[in-house]
Amino acid sequence: MAWLDYDGLLYFWQKIKSKLDGKVDKVTGKGLSTNDYTTGEKNKLAGLSNYTHPTSSGNKHIPAGGSAGQFLKWSADGTAVWANDNNTTYTTMTGATASADGKEGLAPKPAKGQQGLYLRGDGTWATPTNTTYGNATTSAAGLMSSGDKTKLDGIAAGANNYVHPTTAGNKHVPAGGAAGQILGWGADGTAKWVNEKDTTYGTFKGATSSADGGNGLVPGPKMANKDQYLKGDGTWGTPTNTTYNDATQSTHGLMTAADKKKLDGVAPGAEVNQNAFGNILVGSTTIAADTKTDTLTFVAGTNVTLTPDAANDKLTIAAKDTTYAAATQSVAGLMSAADKKSVDYCEALRLSMIGVPRYWRSTSLPANHVWANGDLVLFSDWPELKKVYDGGGFTGMLLAYNATSATIAANLGKWRPNAANPTGLYVPKLSDQFFRAWTGTGEAGSWQVDTGRELTGDQTFTAAAEGWLAMGFGVFGASTLEFDTMAITGGTSSPTGAYSFRASRVWGEHTGVEFAPVHIWQPCIVYLGNSA
Repeated sequence: MAWLDYDGLLYFWQKIKSKLDGKVDKVTGKGLSTNDYTTGEKNKLAGLSNYTHPTSSGNKHIPAGGSAGQFLKWSADGTAVWANDNNTTYTTMTGATASADGKEGLAPKPAKGQQGLYLRGDGTWATPTNTTYGNATTSAAGLMSSGDKTKLDGIAAGANNYVHPTTAGNKHVPAGGAAGQILGWGADGTAKWVNEKDTTYGTFKGATSSADGGNGLVPGPKMANKDQYLKGDGTWGTPTNTTYNDATQSTHGLMTAADKKKLDGVAPGAEVNQNAFGNILVGSTTIAADTKTDTLTFVAGTNVTLTPDAANDKLTIAAKDTTYAAATQSVAGLMSAADKKSVDYCEALRLSMIGVPRYWRSTSLPANHVWANGDLVLFSDWPELKKVYDGGGFTGMLLAYNATSATIAANLGKWRPNAANPTGLYVPKLSDQFFRAWTGTGEAGSWQVDTGRELTGDQTFTAAAEGWLAMGFGVFGASTLEFDTMAITGGTSSPTGAYSFRASRVWGEHTGVEFAPVHIWQPCIVYLGNSA
């Protein structure tokens, strides 16, 4: 039998301890695995970090929120926001009548069986009138004949040159504008380029032999459809007998726009190469020749001499006594420069008085005036007042159209428009008010509460030979009250008598129902310029 000594036991224990130092302690619920965790995997795991999503343009998420029916709208580079659809609902178009214009709108739906019809200006689906025409005569419209075309080509361009009128209903499409703009009403007979409202619609649905169509946008025509018409079935087609070529000197056909313009400039019965004037314009009066051989007669008037020269085709007109002196108060004549300057000054002074409150000598309103009582006056009645308003003539004396009642009450001296796009103004409400000159201090047109002086008084007691005297000062009575006995014993007193209080003592005893400065009732009116 072998025995371990102490050194051998110590050596054995160190061997056991070295083996135990490499062991893995037991963890409850865990066991050994063959999937060893390598150093490379450890290093790879140590190199990992939490992912941070980029927030730059192109990497942003769809925003939260929104509601049913909304869509994403561009807000900034790479950013979108929820917005409402701009879709606008339109009613069906209203057709024109013999006495009234129609109104824009969606094309009315064609009923079943109307797929071969065409939309008329009265809003109905119908078959276009047969457009087969005969040659025009002097009593009936029609196609231009080859003979008329030959005649027209023989007429010099610009014969009886037409001057296009510039009145309402005859003005041209304005210059300028930009892509996407449309013409909008600007004034009577005048249009201006404006931006079109963004509207989104579905496409028009055509009718069939068994089903109605539906409202919507007219389908876009192709280039090949430019000369066709929209049918009730939703397609573009060519109506029967509507295609004609331009007329020539040998072939009947449609009149071109150039030929029509040329023909309109030719007087009825005009002949080729007629070198004569059909109309003579004298001022605003036109003298027209009744026939091509009509004679224009010149008649000499007062102080006018006519000298004809048939050999040289010349007429000399001489006037006498056409020099006038300046007018005086007793003799008619020309207006002098000084008088014109005075007239201009008077007109400028009149215009400067528009909208200016002033006192009046009577309780009856003069022409072109209103009371300064806060009433509404309309621009349609007072066009010169509108001109002053548009030119900024009420700067500093205008309230906002939607001012509160408190703001209005605090600014009774100011004007106020009746709307954001006003059709008139409320005049200042100066009734029962006292005026105070404004020269830059405070706010012009504002209403200020009345004030009064501070009123004070004193009551004093003095010893006198008769006993005690009570003296009043200020608003208290100034008379002396004598007390035979006024014993002050042990902190008490027993005076007898009375005294009075009356504030008007300090301003001459002029009493009334209000604090008011010295004033006179005087009618106050506003000039609004010449009425419409």
